[in-house]
Amino acid sequence: MRGSNQLLTLVFLLDENVSAKTYHRLKRSNFLVKSAKKEQLLGMKNGALLSICKQKKWVLITHDQEFLSPDIKEHYGIIVVKIHPAIDTVAGIKIESFLKGIDDKSILSKIIILEKNTWRYMK
Repeated sequence: MRGSNQLLTLVFLLDENVSAKTYHRLKRSNFLVKSAKKEQLLGMKNGALLSICKQKKWVLITHDQEFLSPDIKEHYGIIVVKIHPAIDTVAGIKIESFLKGIDDKSILSKIIILEKNTWRYMK
């Protein structure tokens, strides 16, 4: 859980398909968050985006289900949000709640599928 003495603090990169309102929601909740738009990473190929995230030690949050491909091996962590509609008042609330309730080490180097009422690791 967040707030305890942790040695690890993750930085989350919101893909271009994640609402700007969700970016502001997470910032207000004191998450370390960046956006693809503000980082000028729009329109990048998935592999290139993951390479940057791994290099900078950012966990990617995205609605793009292509990141669930079994071909994806190299990453720092990915959270694929399968919640519709993909607006802040629906998906953003769930993302915030999920991040508040999980330990950073449980995210690191994992692919997580976040759904409306549950989450799981991709196998």
